[in-house]
Amino acid sequence: MTTCAAPVYDNDRFLGTVAIDLTVDFLNTIVKKFAVNRGQICLINDSGQVLAHPNAITSKDQATKMLDEILPVGLKSAAFSMTRLPDKTPTQLHSFYIYSAHLSQAPWQVLYYEKKRSLPASLIKLIGLGPLVVLGLLLILIIMVFILTEKQFILPSKNFVNHIIRRSQKQYTPAPKESRIPKAWKAWFDIIDHVFSNNEELTHRILEQNEFLDQQVKQRTAELEKEIEERKATEAEKEKLIIELKNTLSEIKTLQGFIPICASCKKIRNDKGYWDQIENYIQQHSEAKFSHSICPECSEKLYGGENWYIKIKKNQELKSGQ
Repeated sequence: MTTCAAPVYDNDRFLGTVAIDLTVDFLNTIVKKFAVNRGQICLINDSGQVLAHPNAITSKDQATKMLDEILPVGLKSAAFSMTRLPDKTPTQLHSFYIYSAHLSQAPWQVLYYEKKRSLPASLIKLIGLGPLVVLGLLLILIIMVFILTEKQFILPSKNFVNHIIRRSQKQYTPAPKESRIPKAWKAWFDIIDHVFSNNEELTHRILEQNEFLDQQVKQRTAELEKEIEERKATEAEKEKLIIELKNTLSEIKTLQGFIPICASCKKIRNDKGYWDQIENYIQQHSEAKFSHSICPECSEKLYGGENWYIKIKKNQELKSGQ
């Protein structure tokens, strides 16, 4: 057993001592009420002696046990440091979790220690083996569904999109191996190849047709340009001729209608009723100019009897005879 005692005072006057003897079995009963399945709880005094432990201490023990005697192998070396742990603060030592608290009404310390479990062991302990097996099967099923989805849909769809992009960029890379393409997707790859092939063939034909039309347009344009140049040259010639004709016409004055002329002296009556010499009238109504001379007949008529005229005529005949 262990004895708990405390002095009793009346103000400053000491009255005596109150004490109680607590058996180990009684303390074990109290400690067992706070025990949990995963760890162990014990009660020690300030000297490191064990006062209560559900399994290691009984009333039949002949001697008081120390803390390091009841601790598991992994904590025996840390027995001294365990008595100095901070209160109400979870601490990890080696592979154990420790929780310590000092009692306020006695110089005792409560220690709780629990071995750190692995994740599977913790799950089995927390959930149970049956539910854990069910969760494992569900996890395997989810993984299988994910793998099948990845293999049958996600990867083929990625390959399909990449195949479309490559064909649109005219990268004639072969499609993925048939072993990597599910049978349901093979037809889609063939359709895309067929559509792009037809489109490329049609585009090639359109380009050839456009090139042919461009050549025709260039040829026709050259012919039209040549024809336009020829027409321009013809028009220029016409314009030049018209200008020349206009200039010529501007220099010509024509005489039209009935012109009254004297039957004897050959004078012409103008618009004002006056009679002008024929040369004056023509000069006024045209661009012609007159220079006076005398014809052979008039020369004979006027000067035929003159010696000087006869002499000149003989000289001319001699020169013409030579």
